Amino acid sequence: MSAFVALDGVSHSYAARGSSSGGTLAVAVTGIAGPSGGSDAKPVGTVCFAFATSRRISSETRHFKGNRESVRRQSVVRALEGLLETLTRA
Repeated sequence: MSAFVALDGVSHSYAARGSSSGGTLAVAVTGIAGPSGGSDAKPVGTVCFAFATSRRISSETRHFKGNRESVRRQSVVRALEGLLETLTRA
């Protein structure tokens, strides 16, 4: 499977599985941290997130700048922020 195939759909699917497994909250993250693998349509730094509860699933795509380590760190921060936001809305 190509890294470019429906990044947002992949993360959405994994979050849905997590929320249906009996968990209270789920997060899924996928993307292109680099240094290679990007394209004009989905450049390095493109990261998709999905957040799910038993009642709701939301997803988003972010574009981070920096090297591989920086993109990964920013992704972790956003995933944790998104989980907190999801809990607040639940």
